[in-house]
Amino acid sequence: MLYQQQSPKQVKPENEHQQYLKQRCSDILNFKNTNNINELLSHLQKYVEDCGGFVTTHQLRNIFSKVKTHRIKTAQQIQLIRPQLAYIAARQGNDKAKAFVNFLQNIICEIKDDKQVEHFVAFFEAIVAYHKLYHGNKK
Repeated sequence: MLYQQQSPKQVKPENEHQQYLKQRCSDILNFKNTNNINELLSHLQKYVEDCGGFVTTHQLRNIFSKVKTHRIKTAQQIQLIRPQLAYIAARQGNDKAKAFVNFLQNIICEIKDDKQVEHFVAFFEAIVAYHKLYHGNKK
């Protein structure tokens, strides 16, 4: 993990959606072509609904717009998003925000080629959309 783990008695069990997504990194990095798209989106939707509310829509959109506006296309360029995600987690100051951001960072760490960047951007766009649906009207 990119962040320090909590002591064993403080660790909260992952929900089924988080567990599913963590096990499907290869599908996420082949997001546009995976045969498991329906199941992947269903779990992503529930994961964002349950755990995404600890990061603001503005923060996610800010990162997403950097990815889209700067036209990040290479595996090396996408790695530069990781420090910005770490900043978001630090600003929120709670474990659930850190876990949500850590999930994104772990996927980014697995990106090895430029085609996977394209798939990750599509996946990240789905995260932003579901986040807006469930957490976008909070002030």
